[in-house]
Amino acid sequence: MKPMSFFILLVLLTSCSLKPRLTGKVWSLVDVSTPRIGKTNEGLPMTPPLEDMGSFFRFYDNGSFTAKIQTLFRYGKWNLDKNKLTLVAEDGTTFRYKVVSFWRSDLVLFITSGVDHPMDVNLHYEAGPVIDDTAQDAFSLQNNLWEIPARQKEPDALILARVRNHLKCQLLYIQKAIDKKEEYLSVTEFTSPLAFYGNGMALKPLSRVPAEWTNLFYDSADASRAYEALKNGFSADMKLPSTNNAFFVYKSILEQLYVKVYLDTTSILITPASRR
Repeated sequence: MKPMSFFILLVLLTSCSLKPRLTGKVWSLVDVSTPRIGKTNEGLPMTPPLEDMGSFFRFYDNGSFTAKIQTLFRYGKWNLDKNKLTLVAEDGTTFRYKVVSFWRSDLVLFITSGVDHPMDVNLHYEAGPVIDDTAQDAFSLQNNLWEIPARQKEPDALILARVRNHLKCQLLYIQKAIDKKEEYLSVTEFTSPLAFYGNGMALKPLSRVPAEWTNLFYDSADASRAYEALKNGFSADMKLPSTNNAFFVYKSILEQLYVKVYLDTTSILITPASRR
């Protein structure tokens, strides 16, 4: 059998059983290429972005999904019909992909991206472990409410809720890595003002906070108040565990930040009244 014939047969054989195999894992984007010339993401025009390398898909058995698509968190319903994958997001936006290949933990999707200069691209994803319990799943909707952009000015309570939800999401992500005994941790899936280092964690300078984080808030004033909450949390004395395992250090810092933000609802933010 010719190699191309084998490839086509592989797609046909796997498409009928692909749907249940998409669930129970998180699919992280690892490469972008062009179908014809095989150019990698390093040589592709990324403005507007074809896809951000922190992108992921999380498909659930009930037909719902969460995803990071071009730096934006999306959620909604998904369906697979043969080799056609369709995602309908919460705002009605529809994303259509063609399953090019699927083999064990590797998934390649085809999409035509761009408006003024459309380009055919293959998106290469790799599967990673997840926690089945949605309450403990870092990729579930309930643990990513902080990523839904605000549509109006928010009071301190809602800003604190965003910060806490973000910290919980990161904490669950670290806990998954510990439970699954992962050796490598990607910090690109979740937009954050937090910086992860080999021996600890810090708050990025305000000038280096990603625009994707700032844009989650109604305006720069609300974003600054959220930043202040994290800054004040870091100002508290922290006790770090005596371990060389960075995951346990991250977990300890996030737990202490979460408690600080959760309990101190009066002084952790600089409220408009205190500015006057």
